[in-house]
Amino acid sequence: MHRKPIRILEIIHLRLSRSEPGELAELVGEVAREGRTEGVRVYRHTRIETDLLVHLHRDAEERADGPSELGSRLVALLRDHGIVEHSVWTQYPGRTG
Repeated sequence: MHRKPIRILEIIHLRLSRSEPGELAELVGEVAREGRTEGVRVYRHTRIETDLLVHLHRDAEERADGPSELGSRLVALLRDHGIVEHSVWTQYPGRTG
């Protein structure tokens, strides 16, 4: 029996202390292209110019309690630029939209 892959979302929230958000978003994109993740999206807060949010989307065969290698690399890179919060989420089972 073939099990359906589990959808995983990693969220990395960065509050910048000194770097330019545009340059950092570009750097995140470059690192992500190396990681072969299904989807990487970088967001800027609509009002707070120093806030960046990175979403890493991937599928896994079983539940992932920890971050991906790419997520961990990005967090290590971003810590030099401000305060970082990193969380891992799995898609709620059933129909969500």
